[in-house]
This record gives sequence, C-alpha cells and structure tokens, in this order.
Amino acid sequence: HEPEAARALRISATYLCDERVAIQGVQIYGSPWTPSLGWAFSRSPMALQDHWAELPDGIDVLITHGPPLGARDQDAKRQHCGDAALAAAVRELRPRLHIYGHIHAGYGRMTNEGTTFLNASSCTRHYEPINPPLVIDL
Repeated sequence: HEPEAARALRISATYLCDERVAIQGVQIYGSPWTPSLGWAFSRSPMALQDHWAELPDGIDVLITHGPPLGARDQDAKRQHCGDAALAAAVRELRPRLHIYGHIHAGYGRMTNEGTTFLNASSCTRHYEPINPPLVIDL
C-alpha cells in the first residue's frame, strides 16, 4: 500500500507502481491496483476505470496484480473475477504480453487478439507454491 516502503525492501529489482521502464528496448509498465476487496492496492470500479483509461501508449509488456475480465480469470467455482475496465484498456493498448496473478485458479497462458496473457500465480488456489514458472520469448 506504500510504494516507497516496497522500494526500500528491494535488493535487485525494479518496483513499478504506475510506472514504466525500458529494458533492452522493451517498454514495461506495472500497476498493482485491483477491484475493491478490502485488501491493499484496491480501488473502486469507477476509480479503476479512470485509472486504466490513462495507461500510456506504446507498452510492450503490461504487469498488473489482477487479471482482465475473460483472460485466465476464473476462480475455483469457474466464475470470472477479472476487471472489465482493465480488459477494455488492454484491448485498446494491445500490449504483446500481459502478466498478472491474483486469481490462483486461473494459472496459465492464453493468446487473444495479438496479446499473450500470463496468469503467473506461483501458488495454487490452496496457496500451495507449486505452479511452475511460465517462460515466454518476446
């Protein structure tokens, strides 16, 4: 919930809180916000709609905490839990890759309209950290 505190804990990582970084010419943007569930980094649906509408152009890789609606976002009951406003922003931006987690049961990859979606949850829906890493070539 406090980006500066998170930055102080890093050893050799770049913490992106609504920020962009270029690595070897690849434009990467990270944002931690999710729909309000009472946890850290949650916002109201209206605030998220405004937030996602302001994402910058030219993003190759988008990293968010939660998934967009319809992209590996189903929970253990097979209900879609993704963010509709984020889905609209991704359709508009068309990043090559969108990485997220949050909905553990949605672990895996899919491609739609030129964007590869990776739900990279390391834990299963039972919070067992056994999901293997997902590797992708850009």
